[in-house]
Amino acid sequence: MLSGKELENPLSLVDKLHFQLYHNNDPKGWRYVKNYYRKIKMTDKYLKRFSSYKPVTDVFDTAIDQPTVRLQRQYLINHEPSIEILLSELKKGLEEK
Repeated sequence: MLSGKELENPLSLVDKLHFQLYHNNDPKGWRYVKNYYRKIKMTDKYLKRFSSYKPVTDVFDTAIDQPTVRLQRQYLINHEPSIEILLSELKKGLEEK
């Protein structure tokens, strides 16, 4: 922490996003998923070099484009196996760099 601000890097954001998706069962937890995803998108220039990044953004962008929170969550639940794999691949790539 620096001056009360938490420093986040792409790897920590992917970890936090993964945690919120798979361990936060609170219905209000979706706001954390969207928040961490937006922060990940701010690191686009860096993350674009990872082949696993675009598939992750494709699924999340489509989910977030759904008209309601319920449909957004449902879209991700329907794509959960692929999201788990894609986030794991992205995390692995970030850990290797």
